[in-house]
Amino acid sequence: IELNDSISKFAPNLTKYLSGNQNIDKMIRTDSGKYYCFPTLRGDDSLNVYQGPVIREDLLKEYGLGVPETVEEWHTVLKTFKDKGMKAPLTYNSFGFNCGFLAGAFGTKLDFYQEDGKIHYGPAEKGWHDFLLLIRQWYAEGLIDPDIATIDNKLLMTKMTSGQSGAAVASGGLIGQYLPVLLQEKPDANLIGVTYPVLNKGDAIKFSQLDNSYLLGGGAITSKCKNIELAAKFLDYGYGEEGLMFHNFGIEGVSYHMVDGYPKYSDQILNANDFMSEATKYINLEMSVQDVRMYEQRLKYAQQKKAIETWRKGDAKKYLIPPVIATSEESNESARIMSELDTAVKEYMLKFMFGNESLDSFDAYLNRLEQIGLKRAIALKQAALDRYNKR
Repeated sequence: IELNDSISKFAPNLTKYLSGNQNIDKMIRTDSGKYYCFPTLRGDDSLNVYQGPVIREDLLKEYGLGVPETVEEWHTVLKTFKDKGMKAPLTYNSFGFNCGFLAGAFGTKLDFYQEDGKIHYGPAEKGWHDFLLLIRQWYAEGLIDPDIATIDNKLLMTKMTSGQSGAAVASGGLIGQYLPVLLQEKPDANLIGVTYPVLNKGDAIKFSQLDNSYLLGGGAITSKCKNIELAAKFLDYGYGEEGLMFHNFGIEGVSYHMVDGYPKYSDQILNANDFMSEATKYINLEMSVQDVRMYEQRLKYAQQKKAIETWRKGDAKKYLIPPVIATSEESNESARIMSELDTAVKEYMLKFMFGNESLDSFDAYLNRLEQIGLKRAIALKQAALDRYNKR
């Protein structure tokens, strides 16, 4: 059910929060102004960034290399790693945002983005050709993991902790998994987050991983609910002072203790092999506002926290599409088109990278995207963005 009346009458905590955060208020309404959920929100901009390029800093020092910023500097580093015996100097999960972290240097990305209010689809932009040319060259030189098409996080960790790889795209959490293993083998080992590559020194970083403070979804109330008032009050609990502490930290004296005004998790959680698995026995990050102090403790190492700061650099927010909402008709049509587009983009990307397809056929690739319905997909996304901007 739409929640305008329920929130105004029975949800004082959420109402208060939204009154002080108009940008969030806009995000959680439909285009016609109706509230449809009790949202899960991130309470600090730093929580919207969680992954990026990482590199073995100890090896950079050992080989007399600086921290790479440009594509050319990255090439020099990876070539050195290769010459020193690495089998997969650069490794990352083959699809999703990871595969396109180099594309930003060419002014594009593996997704939709907005520029000056207009929707663009990264894999159909001119810069995508130059990005493909780069990864084709690097793959041919043995700088990119030969297992790139099938790698998963388990294999990624093996490569990054065994000396097979010296650079990757990873989350702050994965840095925390890699570091202790590396330090066991090499006490001076160090892994740091680095900025997204640019073509020329001083260029602005156009794209990097960045999420909105609100991701679509949250707690809803259905038409079958027999006590809407009670349901609304229950869902509203997570946005008040007491509920925020409970959702983020659990039970005082059990899962956390207040230390000089700071909610510190119990040793049971802090010392667990899997922080989140242990923490979620007591906390629930849904239908509330995620507290940055939870993530400060989740990131055990200074390198993790520094990496988040580093990955936040750039202009990604300028090009980020807000959480727009498609109509049911648009959603069905877009889902069909995007399923085929995603498949085609991934297939061609691997063919180009592996050398199975000549980049002379890039125009044929673009024609294929047009046949699938690229223009229509962009139009649908543009219509949703236009409606959002009029809210």
